[in-house]
Amino acid sequence: MSNSKHSTSRDQLANISFNRFQHSSASNFPSEPRNIFTEYKETSYYYGGQLHDCICSSMELNSPSVKLAYDRSRSNKRDLLGSDLYRGWENFVPLSPEILDSPRGCYQWIAKWEQDYKTSYSQRSPYVIITPRHYLVDLTMQLFQSSKYSLLCTHLGNGRIVLSQIEANKKPRQSFHNTAMSKKILHSGYVLEDLLTRGPRIENDPFFAIVEAKLDANISLVLRCELDSYNKLTDTFTELKCYAPLNMHNAYHREKLLKTWIQLAISPRCDLLVGVRNTHLGQLQDLQYFTKRQLYRKINDKNLPRSPKRFNFNADIAVQWCQHCIRSICKLVGDNIDGSPPQCFKLSIDESHKIQLEKLKHVPPHVQLPTL
Repeated sequence: MSNSKHSTSRDQLANISFNRFQHSSASNFPSEPRNIFTEYKETSYYYGGQLHDCICSSMELNSPSVKLAYDRSRSNKRDLLGSDLYRGWENFVPLSPEILDSPRGCYQWIAKWEQDYKTSYSQRSPYVIITPRHYLVDLTMQLFQSSKYSLLCTHLGNGRIVLSQIEANKKPRQSFHNTAMSKKILHSGYVLEDLLTRGPRIENDPFFAIVEAKLDANISLVLRCELDSYNKLTDTFTELKCYAPLNMHNAYHREKLLKTWIQLAISPRCDLLVGVRNTHLGQLQDLQYFTKRQLYRKINDKNLPRSPKRFNFNADIAVQWCQHCIRSICKLVGDNIDGSPPQCFKLSIDESHKIQLEKLKHVPPHVQLPTL
């Protein structure tokens, strides 16, 4: 057991300093991406509050957008270009955190696995992290940002750790949504989905894949990955993004594309279709398709301007940092549990990228726990 139970001040919090992060050179840009996980399996789908074995037909890409994976010619875009991506923005309401952040699909899949195999899922490895995908994306991107990031890690017993949002983090997100332009920009992504997929989509019911992954012999993960569309010609999922024209010499744009690549790297068999938006007019002006590998090479280009303080937005280092964060969570939580589960901790990464853990007195009420 760690001595963190005697810690009361910030200086005494259990932590892992940044100098313990072993990584390759930020000036080294491998031509091929390394895998985040040693094993990765798409196990089920979750929508309508239930697990499913099949993909929801409403998320299939429409023709001719389905053909863009093979043929990027303008003929497959012509009927879509000029579409109004801001229509109906006044009534836009973002998905609630309760939907976006819920681990319920993961819990259901674990319960089904245990019922099928007549044993505890904890037998898979000493640690099991249960989380929506976006927490791993956010943890990874903190390396390339200068701000502090925090989330909750709740130990459920037997090495199971569920990641959750800190309640206070919801307030800035809500205030951002309140401006007219930000609502238009966020809404444009949903309009693009409606434009490119068969539909109809059920309101407040995203499509998720439940994924089982292994980092190493000691750490397994059960991930809930939100997916936008499915291309039946390529048998791949297609992430749909709506962006203003991207400039790879712009640091913000490079960060945005790196984040998108990390999202794809954690997702099952996934490629990318970008709807290029004229932000002033709100019109679709182009569609750009990328495989996961093509996007990686666009980001990891040694000819792009150097950005040493942000590790040159190096995707290879991003993978290593993601792995480091996962291992750090397991070590810090494992070393500091000292009571019966559930037991909750606040994990923070500061501006110097030090990872530290603070034990909470109780589990916050918004944290979703599995029901027996």
